[in-house]
Amino acid sequence: MVGVPRSAMTLSIATSTVPGDLAAKLSAIAAAGFDAVELFERDFTCFAGTAEEFARMVGDHGLTIAALRPFNDLEGLDGQLRTRAFDRLERKFDLMQALGTDRLLLGASTHPEASGDPDRILADLNDLAERAASRGLRVAYLALPWAPHVQTETAALELVGKVDSPGLGLGLNSYLSLADGSKPARLRDIPGDRVFHVQLSDAPKLGMDLRSLSRLFGLHPGQGELNLAGFVRIIAKTGYAGGWSLGGISDIRPRGDALRVARDGYRALVNLLDEVVRSGPDLDFGIPNLPERVSASGFEFIEFAVGAAESDSLTALLSSLCFRMERRHISKSVELWRQ
Repeated sequence: MVGVPRSAMTLSIATSTVPGDLAAKLSAIAAAGFDAVELFERDFTCFAGTAEEFARMVGDHGLTIAALRPFNDLEGLDGQLRTRAFDRLERKFDLMQALGTDRLLLGASTHPEASGDPDRILADLNDLAERAASRGLRVAYLALPWAPHVQTETAALELVGKVDSPGLGLGLNSYLSLADGSKPARLRDIPGDRVFHVQLSDAPKLGMDLRSLSRLFGLHPGQGELNLAGFVRIIAKTGYAGGWSLGGISDIRPRGDALRVARDGYRALVNLLDEVVRSGPDLDFGIPNLPERVSASGFEFIEFAVGAAESDSLTALLSSLCFRMERRHISKSVELWRQ
């Protein structure tokens, strides 16, 4: 197996997750505590400058570009379609080098004319890996459940292993791995040095198809129902020593204050990694030390804020539940009810 250089431990977030213009995004991401960004290419194409200027702007905020995404529909094509796909790839590699990033996320092909012939797919990935390695670049190959031919990490890993090149590795996304009900333990035999990039995102269990669920309900860690702690623990114990990225959050345009969104994401990511460290002290993610967890044993009180029209129905409900009004604020419209 060809050796693969390991990335420094970084915490990154996809630029598509944070609202605002590019300057606001980068400022918020840096202020929140992230080391790097996972660059969604649309954010670059909306930038009124060169790739070199973009890279300087990222560096001026103390950040690096952990990866560029997305790139799709490469393997399995024939004739002019294949020629155009690899031409796109070379232009993407040019952009990566100008931006100063060495990693590209490649999704398994969903092109309607892509062949499922394993030999053709393998030949294309070999070509891809040779081109990437010759430039000192790396491509993280991400299986997609809705792709017609490479739908699982196992299938993607088998191809990566056969190519056996420093230019091609595995991309992992917690949502894609877990949202169908799969257990993290099935990933325990993945060789960590073949994993090039890991995205973390959560989701509710709604019984929707995975592609729609990802677009509509991608969430920060801890906001959904996926076993992300188990996922991170398994991947870390494979020997993976790269960074962790908040990627794959809902495609719906993010709203709100950029700094608040970035800080929420950073807290969610650090809290997840801290949870994993506490259950496996042999792991070290280089994150800030958090205070000991406090477990709630019950509710001390609940505050309700209602208008005058709803006040009567609320007090009637409380009375029916055997609550009684105990105190009334001397100057404000505030009451204390106790059961």
